[in-house]
Amino acid sequence: IPDYFSAWQELILFDVENNTLTGEPLAWLDGTQDVNDDTGMLVPNLRFFRLSHNRFQGSITTDVARQLSSIQQLWMAGNNFTGQIPNEIEIFTEMEDLFLYNNHFTGTMPDLLRSLDLSRLQIQNNRFVGTLP
Repeated sequence: IPDYFSAWQELILFDVENNTLTGEPLAWLDGTQDVNDDTGMLVPNLRFFRLSHNRFQGSITTDVARQLSSIQQLWMAGNNFTGQIPNEIEIFTEMEDLFLYNNHFTGTMPDLLRSLDLSRLQIQNNRFVGTLP
């Protein structure tokens, strides 16, 4: 995702699903850009972030989770994302849909998933271990 993406302060929906895009689309959220002075977020109005079915890679770091705290839909399915889901996912208080299926996520699912009021959660076909919270 180009650096100028953070200049789109009014952006609500970002959808690049079903392409053959590559790279690390979450890296620009990982504390590398200047944040909005009022909100502390790069793209404060972003509610729908749809990256599914590409060739993306990377992970959901603590900084990424904080930047996406107001998101309603996070669709990352069918890519090559890795790593554990951070405990900071609890701050996704507006989250309705969380689609992480068909990736390479590892570790246990955070107990904090219980605090989310999700309409849809799809996490199949990853490398999670343990029990569901």
